[in-house]
Parts: sequence; C-alpha cells; structure tokens
Amino acid sequence: GTGRRLYQEHPDWFLPYGIELGVAILDLSRPEVRDFVKSAFRLFIKEWGFEGIKLDFWSYLFEEEALILPAGRMSGTEYRNWLLQTIRELLPEDGYLQLGCDIAMANPHLAAWADNYRYGRDIGSGQWETVRTNARWAAFCLNTRSGHLFVPNSDAVGVLPGLSDTELRTHLNFCLVSRTLVEIGGWLHQDREHFLMPFLQKAACCPGNGDPVHFAGFDFTAGDEIPAVWYLKGPHFSRLAGNRCLPQRTFGVFNWEESPRNFEISAGSLGLPEDREYLVKDFWSGRVTALEKFRLELAGHA
Repeated sequence: GTGRRLYQEHPDWFLPYGIELGVAILDLSRPEVRDFVKSAFRLFIKEWGFEGIKLDFWSYLFEEEALILPAGRMSGTEYRNWLLQTIRELLPEDGYLQLGCDIAMANPHLAAWADNYRYGRDIGSGQWETVRTNARWAAFCLNTRSGHLFVPNSDAVGVLPGLSDTELRTHLNFCLVSRTLVEIGGWLHQDREHFLMPFLQKAACCPGNGDPVHFAGFDFTAGDEIPAVWYLKGPHFSRLAGNRCLPQRTFGVFNWEESPRNFEISAGSLGLPEDREYLVKDFWSGRVTALEKFRLELAGHA
C-alpha cells in the first residue's frame, strides 16, 4: 500500500493505477524495480529457504499495457514472463510455483513455469454457491485437458462450517473426482472427531492430481450448466492404467440443484464396451451393485 516504507522512499517505482485507493503496484518495466523484485525472491528462496511460491491477484495489470507500463519497451506478456522465469530459476529443481486468478486460469503459456493454477474462488468458511461456481469453472477448464500442462486447483477442502454435512461430502467428492484436490484448509486439530475427517484423510491421498477428467453425456456447446457425471479412466488410488484387476472407471454423480433427481449410469456413457458386465462399488460405503441395475436418487446438493 501507499503507506508502506517502500512507497514512501521510491514513489516513482510504482504504477499510477490504484494510488487514489491506497494501492501501490510495482512497475516491472523499470530496471531498478526488476532488480529489487529479484533480490526479494532471492532472499525468500535462497536465504530463508522457501521451496514454494504462490502468486495471487498478480496478473491483471500485465494486460493493461498502455496504462501500467509507461517506462517499458517490452509488452506486458514479456514482463510477466520475466517475473515467472526469474522465480523458477531461483527455486530448487523440485520447487513449487502456484498461480492464482485471472489469466492463470488454464492459460497454457504459463505452464512453462508454473506447477499449479488456482481457477476457483476462495472457499472460505464454505458457501454452496461458491462450490457450484468452482465446479462450473473446473468443468470448462478441465475440458481443455489443462491437467496435461499443470495441476488445476479449486482452493481448499476441509471442515467448512458454512456447508451442511451433505454439502461437505459433495464438495469433497467434487475435488476428488476432478483431480483438483491440492490444498487443505482450516484448523483441523479442532475437528479431529468430525465425521468428515476419515474421508478427508482418504481423499488427500491422491496420486493423480491433474489426470484427465471426462464428463458423461454432457455437451459443452449447449450452455453453461455443471456436468452431473464426472469420471476418470481408471482407479483413483493407483497410477496403474489398463489393469483388469483394478477399477476401470472412477465416477462421481452430482445433483447441483435444489430438488431431488434420479440418475441412471450406463457403461457406454462412461466410455466402456456395452457387451460386458460391470460392478459398481460405492467409494465410501463399500456397497456393490451391478451397473445394469445401478439407479441413484440424490437429494438436492448431494
């Protein structure tokens, strides 16, 4: 902010954008600012030993070149790339760089430097509309197969007091089957006895974050609804693919609406040959049903 010492000492280092609101944003088009930023990240990583960096709310202004880069001769994209490459070169080889907000959302050009991108809104203490929003954004991001480039991230899972028990299960299952479960939030030591804790521990053991996700019977050109059936081609807790002794599919069925809804899943809708017999095992209860007899009625938000 404008009240900080750095702004008081070097007001010319900052962009004119947002000053009237008390917001001070460094102008990376200035060589002295780039030197300062690089020295700051060197301090964090090389001297203080941080092995991961998250950039949040960082990208918007690189796109407003005429407004925010008055001193520069490069484009906003080039300055953005300079920033990311600088951080990547300072991080250890197995270090971690996460991006959040705006143009980080499934942008393939950022995958050269980033391991992970946050596409979702902050889950906070939990709001059902936020869960729905994140699921909608996830579906359209994942449909681009962005997981081939870097791991998508829907913010955190945890014991969220703003969600009902049913909604907590739904949110956890969404993060699990979308392969976006990469953050855990909240004071979990205060919730050791909560019913969700065993499920949360199990779901956090995901060896396949970023693996391709598919959608049964869904047409992305028809509207902006949230897919009801999400599935993975293979088991959830194994990296083995095509092993006949392991599950052939992992799927989640969601009712994103208020009213109850009935579902019927076929082998063909999951991309499986229809001339074979399949068993469905409930991920959490262990109940086994023949797929041809699989019928499901879900309450709202379930």
